[in-house]
Amino acid sequence: ARTLNTTVKVISLSAYLYLLKILNNTSEIVTGLVTNTRPNTEDGDKVLGCFLNTIPLKFEVDGNLQCADFIMDVHKKLIELKNHETLSLLEISSITKEPKGSTASNPFFDILFNYIDFHVFQDLVEGESKSDNIGTTGSRVNISEYERTNT
Repeated sequence: ARTLNTTVKVISLSAYLYLLKILNNTSEIVTGLVTNTRPNTEDGDKVLGCFLNTIPLKFEVDGNLQCADFIMDVHKKLIELKNHETLSLLEISSITKEPKGSTASNPFFDILFNYIDFHVFQDLVEGESKSDNIGTTGSRVNISEYERTNT
């Protein structure tokens, strides 16, 4: 990621898209992309609520591209989508004139990608005490209380 001046999220999404290409034996991939729609204002991180949205991501995976070129294409696509990440699936469905099935169905994708960056734990890795304050709530967190799941 550092070499290509991109993020770990872009690298992970690129690998995910390429895997879907291989598993589905098709180059056109449509997946859901979970986005953060938290207000981008001062103290926006203190507003309570769930600010997640899932938008469709359609990507043509060119198997002939070099790995770095493919990753940069994904990077560019994410930048393009940034302006649309606050649209709800209902709004997107209306814009694209997709049929509005039952509330349990989704006309765009069957699988989604959700990248979570636990950046608050970075200080723990860099040598701070396990009992140092983490987050904005003022609560103390003990890293030994957390465990890996789905591994």
